[in-house]
Amino acid sequence: MQFVKNGPNVPEKLLQAHEEGKVVFFCGAGISFPAGLPGFGGLVWNLYDKMGITPDAVQAQALKLGQFDTAVSLLEGVKQTNQWRRDVRLAMAELLNPDYTSSKSTATHKALLHLSKIVDKETKERKTRLITTNFDRVFHKAGEAENLNYPTYQAPLLPVPKNRWDGLVYLHGLLPEKINGTDLDNLVISSGDFGLAYLTERWAARFVSELFRSYTVCFVGYSLNDPVLRYMMDALAADRLLGESPPEMFAFGEFKKGEFDTEYQQWKAKNVTPILYKSYHKHYYLHETISKWADTYKDGLGGKEQIVVTTAFSNPSSSDLHNDYARKLAWALSDPTGVPAKTFSQLKPSPPLAWLNILDSIELKKEDLSRFRIDQAGFDKELSYSLFSRPAKSADSPFMALASHPHVETKWDKIMFSLGKWLICHLNNPDLVLFILKRGGRLHPQLQWLINREIEDQRKNTFKGNNDYFEELRAKSTEAVVSKDMMIVWELVLAGYCEHSAHDISLYSWLDKYKYSSLTPALKNELRSILSPKIQFKKPYSISLNKSNKGIKKLLDWDISLASSFVHSALNTLDGVESWKNDISVLFPEFNAILLETMELKSMLNEADEFHDYTYIHQPSIKRHPQNKDYNDWTALIELLRDSWLSLLSSDQESAKNAVFVWWKTPFPLFKRLALFAIAEKELVSVEQVNSWLEQDGSRWLWSVTVQRELMQLLPALASRLNDPERIRLLKNIVNGPNREWFREDLTDEDFHRITQREIWLRLEKLKIAGLKFEKETEKIHQLIAQENPMWHLDEEQKEEFPFWMGDGERYRNTVSSPESEQGLIDWLKEKPNHEHWDNDEDDWPLRCKNDFDLAKNALITLEQDGVWIAERWREALQVWTENKLLSFKAWRHLSEFILTLSNHKLVEISWNLSRWLKSNGGCRPLGKDLYFRYFDKLIALPYTIEEEINDPITAAINHPVGILTESLFQQWYIEKPNDNEGLSTEFQHRFEQIILSEERDYQLGKVIIAANVLSLFRVAPSWTSEFVLPWFNWDNHELAIITWRSYLWSPRLHKALLVSIKNDLLETVNHYQELVNNKEQYARFLTYLALQKYDEYKVTELATAFKSLPEEALKHVASSLNDALSNSGDKFNEYWEHRIKVFLIKTWPKQTVFAEQTVNQLALLCLNTKSYFVDAFEILKHSLRQIEDTEYLVRKTLDSKLISSYPDEVLEFLNQLIVDEPRFRPPSKLNECLSQIVIVAPELEGNEIFVRLNTIVRQFE
Repeated sequence: MQFVKNGPNVPEKLLQAHEEGKVVFFCGAGISFPAGLPGFGGLVWNLYDKMGITPDAVQAQALKLGQFDTAVSLLEGVKQTNQWRRDVRLAMAELLNPDYTSSKSTATHKALLHLSKIVDKETKERKTRLITTNFDRVFHKAGEAENLNYPTYQAPLLPVPKNRWDGLVYLHGLLPEKINGTDLDNLVISSGDFGLAYLTERWAARFVSELFRSYTVCFVGYSLNDPVLRYMMDALAADRLLGESPPEMFAFGEFKKGEFDTEYQQWKAKNVTPILYKSYHKHYYLHETISKWADTYKDGLGGKEQIVVTTAFSNPSSSDLHNDYARKLAWALSDPTGVPAKTFSQLKPSPPLAWLNILDSIELKKEDLSRFRIDQAGFDKELSYSLFSRPAKSADSPFMALASHPHVETKWDKIMFSLGKWLICHLNNPDLVLFILKRGGRLHPQLQWLINREIEDQRKNTFKGNNDYFEELRAKSTEAVVSKDMMIVWELVLAGYCEHSAHDISLYSWLDKYKYSSLTPALKNELRSILSPKIQFKKPYSISLNKSNKGIKKLLDWDISLASSFVHSALNTLDGVESWKNDISVLFPEFNAILLETMELKSMLNEADEFHDYTYIHQPSIKRHPQNKDYNDWTALIELLRDSWLSLLSSDQESAKNAVFVWWKTPFPLFKRLALFAIAEKELVSVEQVNSWLEQDGSRWLWSVTVQRELMQLLPALASRLNDPERIRLLKNIVNGPNREWFREDLTDEDFHRITQREIWLRLEKLKIAGLKFEKETEKIHQLIAQENPMWHLDEEQKEEFPFWMGDGERYRNTVSSPESEQGLIDWLKEKPNHEHWDNDEDDWPLRCKNDFDLAKNALITLEQDGVWIAERWREALQVWTENKLLSFKAWRHLSEFILTLSNHKLVEISWNLSRWLKSNGGCRPLGKDLYFRYFDKLIALPYTIEEEINDPITAAINHPVGILTESLFQQWYIEKPNDNEGLSTEFQHRFEQIILSEERDYQLGKVIIAANVLSLFRVAPSWTSEFVLPWFNWDNHELAIITWRSYLWSPRLHKALLVSIKNDLLETVNHYQELVNNKEQYARFLTYLALQKYDEYKVTELATAFKSLPEEALKHVASSLNDALSNSGDKFNEYWEHRIKVFLIKTWPKQTVFAEQTVNQLALLCLNTKSYFVDAFEILKHSLRQIEDTEYLVRKTLDSKLISSYPDEVLEFLNQLIVDEPRFRPPSKLNECLSQIVIVAPELEGNEIFVRLNTIVRQFE
C-alpha cells in the first residue's frame, strides 16, 4: 500500500500483521534526523572531533569501513583510564541534544508510538510494543506531547518479548535526564559493549531471538550496513543454525536513482524484505509514510473504515486496481471483526455494484489467510481465492461426514454477511444475477434468506401502497427496488432453475445403467433430473443492435437448456436399445410434465402464451423432418413426448386418445401442434371435434402460423375422413379467411387481401390435391385465386408448410411481382420506396434488377431526375449488380457517370454498396484506373459518422465505407504488382497519405486496413513506411497503437526486416496483452514463432524477459504453439527439437511462473510429443509441471505413445507429477494399464514409493 505519492509500497502482509498486533517496530538513528541528531556514523565522527582526536591509521580504517562500534572502542582506548572513557561518553551525550524547534522533530516518533499501540487479543488491553537502539530521549518528548503513558525498559534490564510485554524498550540503553557517575556505562555503543550484549552475556541476543520468534519485526531508520543491524542478523543466523524459522522481517531502506534492484537484493541477502523509498531531502518519504500510516491506523479500525468511506462511495475505475485503491479496499473489508464490511454495507448511497467484479478479481494467497484469522497449516502453498469465495474458519465449516442433510453449508462470517447485505441493495441490477450464475448459480442459504426476505418485504409494501418505504430504498440505492421483470428473474434463481449441476449428470451415463437394468423408479427419478429444464441467463446484445428487445430480454438474454448436455446425440443411441421402444410409453407422464414445465418457464419469461410460443422456429416439425436441426437441447423433450405417445398408441389407444384431449386444452400452441400431429397420425378424434377445435377463438388455429406445419399435415389426412356436413363446414371456415385483428394495424387493405388470398389458396390446394371435392362456390374461389397468382405452386420439399425454411439460408416467402413496363415500374417504386417485409410476402425488385437491368436502371434514373430519391431501392440494385460480374460491368458503363453527379448526402446513403461495388470490380476494363480514382476520391471524402465506439477494429473497418475503400485501394495497388524497394507511385502514395495524415475519426478505419497491410508497404517502400506507418506501433500513442497492433495481429507474417524495425514496440506489447482483446492469442503464438526463428537482433535475454512478462493465460498458447511447431517439423524433427524447441525451453520459457491447468496440459503433451527425446524434455519441464485435475487424455496419450517400454522410470515420475491424490470423480481410466505395463518392463518399480501412490489411487476406485 502506498501512503504517500511516489513513496514506498508497504507490503499488504505487513499491514495485516500490524493489524493483528504481530508487528514490532525496531527503530534506529534515522528516525531522529528531523530532530537534528546524527546517524551512528555521524555521531562517531563528531565524537572524534569533540574529543580533539585526529584518527590514526587504524582508527581511520575503521571509520572508512563503517565499523563505527570498533572506532568508538579505539577512541575509548586512547587513554587506558575509566575517566577518559566516561568523558568520551559524556561528550557523546552532549552531541545527542535534540533540536525541537521544527514541528517535524518529533512527528515520526509520535507516529511510531501510535503505530505501536497494540490491542492484546486475550485481555483486549492496549499495549505499547516498541524497540529502539537510540539513546536519545526524543520518544519521551513525543510521548509527553501526545499524553501517552507506557512503561520503559533500558539495557540491560529487558522484558521477555511475549504476550505480557507492554512498553518501550531501549535495547542499547537510554541517556538519563541528569547524568551521574556511571550512568553512561550501560550504553551499548562500542564493539566491546556489543560483544557483551550479543556474544558474551547475550542478554540482547536472547531478547532479539525471542522477539523474532514471536513477532514480525519492521526496522525503521537503519542503513543497510548499520553495525546494529549486523549484530542482530548475526544473532538471528545463530538461531537459524539451530533450526529456528522466524517470521518474515521488513526494513525501510533508501535507494538512489538507478540502484533500486541492487539495494533490494542486498537487503534480501540479509533475509530482510526491504520497503524501499527514493532518496530525497533527508529521508522525506520515510518520515511521511510513517506519519500517514499512523494517521490512518492510530484509531484502530477507524483506519480501515476510513478507507471504506473515502473509496467505496464512487464507481471503481480500471485504474483502481493499478493504483492499489481496490486492493486497499479489499484489505479493509477483510477485517475479521466485520466492522469495515458493515460500514461498507451501510453506506448511503450504497457502493456501486461495479465494485463486485473489481473486488472479486483481486487474487488472495495462502499468506493472506491470516487476515481472516485462519491457520495456514494444511493449505496448499499455491492456494488462490477471493474475498467472495474463500476458505472458512474450522468452526464455520460443516463436518466431514459420510452423509448429511440437504443444504449443509459453510457458515458465513461477519464479513460475508455484511457483503451479502450490500448486494441486497442491488437486486434490480441484472449484473448481480450474472455474477451469481457465473459461480454456479446455487445461492448460499444465508444469501437466499436475505433475498427472499427483501423480495417479500417489497411485495408486502407494494400491496400496502407504502411509498415511504420505497423512497427510503431508492435513497439507499437506485437499484434497490426490484422491478416486475427482475422479480421474475429472482424467482427463477431462488427456485434453483439456474443452478449448475452439482454432479456430472449425463444422459450417456444413465443410458449405460439402463442397458443392463429395467426401468426402475430410481432410474426414472434420475432421468427426470437429467431432463429437467434449466435457464441460462446471459448479458443481452447491444441495445442498439436489438431495439426490438422487450421486457426481460432488455435486461438479460436467456436460453432454456437441460440439466444434461448433448441430449440429442444420446437419444440417437438410446433409440437403438430394444427395450426402450416399449419402456418409453411408461415415461409419457414424465415427459409431458417436463415439457409443460419448460413451456411454463418460457411463459414466465414472456416468450410463450396461449397463442404464441415460437416453438415452430425451434422445432419446425413435430414429425421427424430434416428441418429439425436440434440446435436446442430442450427440443429433445418434444421428440421424447412424441415418441412416448406413439409407443403408448400401440399399447393403449384409449390413453393415447385421452392425451390428445389433454394436449388441446393445454394453453400453449406447442401442445396444440402435438394434438394436430396425433390426429393426423391416427383417427382418434371425430371430425366434428376436429372442426370444433379449429373453430375455437374465431378459427385462430386454422390460420395461426404457430401450428401451420401440423395443420398442413392434418388437412390431407382429414380429406378422406370428412363427411359432407363437416367438409362443407371446414371449407366455409377456410373461405372466410383469417380475422383482420390478428394482423398489424398499419397493414394496408390491399396487402391484407393479398396475404389472406395466399393463405386461403394454400389450404384449399392441400385439400384439393388430397382428393377433397369442393362445392361450386369454393371451386370458383379456388380457381379465381389461382388465375390471379399463377406463380403460386406447392413445393416438392413442402416448404410452404413451414413458416421458416432452414437450409439454404432463406426464409420461404411468397413473391409480389413488380410491373414489367417502365412507367408501371416507376409508379410501383413511387408507391413502394421501401422494401416492406410482411409475414410471408416479398416483392421481386431484386429479381427485376437481375433479369431486366435496363428497365430497373431506367426507372431509378427517371425517378432521381424527377426528384424522387429511393435509397433502399438503389442499395438493393447495387447489391444485385455487385454480385454478378456481367451486370456489374454493365452498371459501370451505364451508371458510373450518373452516380458521380449525385449529392454527397445521397452518396452517403448508398456509400456502403458503392464501396463494395468499387472494391469488387477493381481492375475491370469498364472501370479503368482514372474512373476508379475519381470514385475513390469522391467516396473517401464523404462526411461519414461513426456513432459507436470501435470495439473490434477489423470488423468495423471491413464493414464501413472508409475501410472498404482502403481495401479497394490496396487491391488496385496489388493489381500493378509492385516490387520490393521500388517505392510507391505518386497516385497511391498521395491517397495513402491522405488517410494516414487525416485526424478524422472515420479515417481510423482506413488506418486499420493500412496496419493490416503494413508488410506489403514495408517491402515496397521501407523508408516511407518507417516514416508514416511504423510509428503507429509505438505505445506512446496509446489509442492508435491498440488499433494498429490488433489490426496487424489479424494476419501477422514472419518478415525479418519488418520485425527488426518494430522490435522494441513488439516486445513492449507484452505489457499491453489484455488490451489486444480477441487478438491476444495471435500475439502469444506469433511471439513464440518469432522466438523460434532465433533472429540475432532479438537477444535471448530480451525474449526471455518478454515471455516472463506474459500473463499466465497466454502461456497455454505459447506451449500449444511449441507443440504445433514440433509436430509439424517433418523430417527435420531431430534438428528442430535440438536447435529450436529445446533451446527455447532452456533459455526463454519462463521458469518462475505457476502454470494453470491448461498450460500444464500443453507442456505435458509437449513432453510426450518429443518421442525419443522424452527424457530430455521431461528433465527440462518437470519443474513446470504440477498435479492437475483432468489427466484422462494425457494418460491415454502416454499409453499410446509406447514410451513406457523405453523409459518406465521417467514415465512413472511423469505420471506422478501430473495425477492428484484425490481425483474429482475417478482416476484416469487408463492409469491402471499404464502401471501394469511399467511393472512388466521394470518389475523393480512395483515397490517404488511413486508407484505405490498411483496404484493406491487406482485401488481406491476399484
